[in-house]
Amino acid sequence: MDSSDKLKRAEAIRERLQSAPTRRRVRSHARLTRTILLGTVAVALAIAWLADAYEVETADLLSALTVSFGVVAIFAALALLGGLLLGLGRSLLARRRRARRAGKD
Repeated sequence: MDSSDKLKRAEAIRERLQSAPTRRRVRSHARLTRTILLGTVAVALAIAWLADAYEVETADLLSALTVSFGVVAIFAALALLGGLLLGLGRSLLARRRRARRAGKD
C-alpha cells in the first residue's frame, strides 16, 4: 500500500468519524421528540380519565389545562431567554478576547 492510498483511507475514516456524531444526534432528537409526544398523549388521556372518574366538569378541566400550559410556556420562554443571554454574553467575551489578542500582536 503506497502513501497516497493510506492518505485516502485516513481521510475517509476521518470523514466517517466526523459525521457519526451528527447522525447519532439526529436519531437522538427524533427519539426525544417521539417520547415527548407519546408522553403528552398518555398524560392527556390519563387526565381525561381521572376527570371522568371524579366527575369533574369539562370546563374546569380545560381551564386547569390552560393554566398549566401557560405556566409551562412561561418557564420555557424564560429558559430560552436565559440561553440567548448566555450565548450573547459568551460571544461578546470571545470578541473582546480576540480584540485584546489582536491589540497585543
